[in-house]
This record gives sequence, C-alpha cells and structure tokens, in this order.
Amino acid sequence: MITLKYVKLNHRAKEPTYGSEEAACFDFYAGEARL
Repeated sequence: MITLKYVKLNHRAKEPTYGSEEAACFDFYAGEARL
C-alpha cells in the first residue's frame, strides 16, 4: 500500500504535517505496519 509506506516514512522523519483525520489514519496505519 502506498499510503502505508508514505505514513511509515513520515513516521521515521517525525514531521508533524498531519491534520486531525490524517493523524487518526496515521496511527491506524502505523499499527498495521507494526503487525
């Protein structure tokens, strides 16, 4: 998934460029990535 990679890369960069809804999706995809 492109979104998964995108979020994972941004998670490493630690760049706070997310909105409320995007932040929620970010956490969700982050959990999926770890699993």
